[in-house]
Amino acid sequence: MRVFGYMRFSYAGQSDARASRTGQPIEEVAKTLYEPRRMERRFFLFERLCLPSIRAQKNQDFRLVILASKIMPDIYKDRLAEVTAGVPQIEILYGDGAHVTDVINPRMEELVAGIEGPTAHFRLDDDDAIGQNMTARLEAATALAPLVRIVTYPSGLYLSHQNDESYLLREYFPNIGIGMAFLNMPGQIKNPYQCQHVAVSRTTPTFSDPVPLAYIHTAHASSDTLGRQAMKFRKMLAAAHDRDAPGNIRRIRMGLRQEFPGVSIDSLKALIKDASAI
Repeated sequence: MRVFGYMRFSYAGQSDARASRTGQPIEEVAKTLYEPRRMERRFFLFERLCLPSIRAQKNQDFRLVILASKIMPDIYKDRLAEVTAGVPQIEILYGDGAHVTDVINPRMEELVAGIEGPTAHFRLDDDDAIGQNMTARLEAATALAPLVRIVTYPSGLYLSHQNDESYLLREYFPNIGIGMAFLNMPGQIKNPYQCQHVAVSRTTPTFSDPVPLAYIHTAHASSDTLGRQAMKFRKMLAAAHDRDAPGNIRRIRMGLRQEFPGVSIDSLKALIKDASAI
């Protein structure tokens, strides 16, 4: 096994999640993080968008570690265990480290022990999705190490519901966090949360493949980057002059057939509308 993924699921320690950056005591952070409506929306997208994309991977030889907090209420721990029970690649790791890295890296060291050659370590949020060829591409990308340290796939789709309308826009986001992976040589222990992903290619050798429709990126009222997403959406919408053009629709449909079989433009728009209504 050479491909390992990591996902924060409402982790209460320090990370780039909005609720963890307030400087409040952990008890106050938990009230925000585990507010029932927020958690219901996160589970809704996790179960209906993210998890199906994990199950659909053509390369099934990977491990996805879901990092959650020990202080997460039992009702959500039980639900998380239940919905992931049928996915053998997933393990749930509960921690209480001050930073996500404090919990991820010791487990990473255990996972790669004894593996000869490079390994790929990617990140994914619980409300996004990756194309069905992502883990296969990452396994192939390990051949690029040690010349390349980071692999990223910047082309995907941006899914949002604004002003009573659902939008599915083509997105190009250099160094996007979804699917971004570190290629670690034996003895290297570094996870993709140990960098500012939007700027990491300025200092680190990076391979970027813009060809595949690699991800579906959602934005909604419970997004951890809510302010940035609102600004980003306005810019994307203003630039998307051809979003209703037949050629653009055809490219989106083709990309969905290749990477997200069984998913359509209409089903994605309905999904984000329902999520926004929670």
